[in-house]
Amino acid sequence: MKLREKYKVLQNSASMKERIVKSVHATMMLEDQNVSVNRLYQLYDEVKATS
Repeated sequence: MKLREKYKVLQNSASMKERIVKSVHATMMLEDQNVSVNRLYQLYDEVKATS
């Protein structure tokens, strides 16, 4: 069984985007790198568009 089959939330791209952005934001805050969540959403969209 593949992960996408086992965890249906992985199939929802909006949910995955939110999880990734929140995770990156939390990590950056732990490293004392202040970046806005909106900027991370923009970067995610840029990266997603090029891949």
